[in-house]
Amino acid sequence: MNGILHKFHPITQLSFIICIVSVVLIVNDPVILSISLICSLLYIFAYGGAKTLKNYLIMSSCVTLSVIMINPLISHRGMTVLFYLPDGNPYTAEALIYGFFASILISSTIDWFFIVNRTLNSEKIIYLFGKMLPKLALLISMTLGFFSKMKLQFQSMRSARKAVGCDISDGGLSDRFRNGAALISALIGWSLENSIDTADSMNSRGYGTHKRSSYSPYHFRPDDALLLSLVFMFFSFVMIMNYSGSLDHSYYPYFEMTRIGFLSVSTYSVYFTMCVVPYIIDLLEARKWKYIRSKI
Repeated sequence: MNGILHKFHPITQLSFIICIVSVVLIVNDPVILSISLICSLLYIFAYGGAKTLKNYLIMSSCVTLSVIMINPLISHRGMTVLFYLPDGNPYTAEALIYGFFASILISSTIDWFFIVNRTLNSEKIIYLFGKMLPKLALLISMTLGFFSKMKLQFQSMRSARKAVGCDISDGGLSDRFRNGAALISALIGWSLENSIDTADSMNSRGYGTHKRSSYSPYHFRPDDALLLSLVFMFFSFVMIMNYSGSLDHSYYPYFEMTRIGFLSVSTYSVYFTMCVVPYIIDLLEARKWKYIRSKI
């Protein structure tokens, strides 16, 4: 499934995701973090369906529990002491709360990078950065493509070894370790050989000897202009509200947030709208198309 963003121009897609993630990293407000996580999971559902969403919910839960458990053990800041650890350091509620929202930040960022990976394929990366940074664009494009090839090759090698009883799930612990090492060694050998073949192929085709020409199948449409305008406008509004103090919060020494008021609620609403505006545009297009078909 292509997802909601597939119909937009690559520049629009990249700008949208950069603005969304930038707000999360700069503002770091608890409500903003929660909105970002919910919307990122919404996009993951649109891209991969219920199965992919379930996997990411499990991953997010594991990240959340891990950070919540680890942060109070290494950070002892905060004034609300819940109990004392065996080494005498306090276990504080503020460190626990900070770990919870830090885990949300990590999970939502990972989710948005998944969306980047599903939205911006190697062809779009070449289009975006091919003229400014051709070598970097080619390197990123080949790297993204190589991961999928390596995954397929790993599955093929494992199936072959499983057929002869040499899989990483066969035998005792030492046998599994030995089979896993052999599988990794074969996979590394294949990847090196594949890299050499790719380099020889590019050299024989004359890569880098002449100025490259390119064909672009992407066209900047009115929907792209509308989305970019709305996203930049919403992003500017959230940043202004953040620097004006409407989203002030602190985790240490006490967990405090600015009193919920008109400005803060407006900022949260604007950021949520900013996250889902591609859905809104897609919904309007679907209704328009349905209306046109009804008139035929």
